[in-house]
Amino acid sequence: MKELAAKLRAKARVCGAGMYKVTDDYGTKQWAWTKAEALDWLLYCGPRAEVHNVWGRLVATRTQEEPSSEAADKGNNLRSREQPMSTKISNKQARGYVQELKPFTASNIFAEWITVKYREGEVERWMDRKVYAVFSYGRHWPLFVYDGQAEVWFENTERYSNTTSRHRSQAHPLRPTIACDVATIKEVLTVGVNAILLRGEAQVA
Repeated sequence: MKELAAKLRAKARVCGAGMYKVTDDYGTKQWAWTKAEALDWLLYCGPRAEVHNVWGRLVATRTQEEPSSEAADKGNNLRSREQPMSTKISNKQARGYVQELKPFTASNIFAEWITVKYREGEVERWMDRKVYAVFSYGRHWPLFVYDGQAEVWFENTERYSNTTSRHRSQAHPLRPTIACDVATIKEVLTVGVNAILLRGEAQVA
């Protein structure tokens, strides 16, 4: 039994430091040490995703018609602002629209103005605040968030897949950004920009 465990660990190191490999039709290739961790990743993958163990055996799969954004919307408590119809553009045009803070829809990437809550000062006084957000595939993966009142760009520097990395490059505003992981940039959309800046968890990139 110990020899088998040693072989598995050795093979996992060669394959990418994991016992389970998560893949999807978006190009995701994520390794996880436990099956539970791998299954968690399925929730954030594309419409068709699979989990294979270190020997290549299929242990789990998920198929859906479209990436679900409704659950992410409810979880993040985002409320879309009344705004003009989003313009359909190519991905190569995305940067120009982002720099001008215009809503758009491209191939698996889109941007919109949304209203979020933020706390003013140290008292429990919550106010509405409008921010411009750019998403890859769905609202579960924000790439950039701009707060006009604070004049700050937030950038999600966490890697999800080759495609989302390409989306980030195509839509980058080419302005100084505050680098943060996906959990932090989602907090920007829920607890407000000020809370993140005051905690000092993000750094200017």
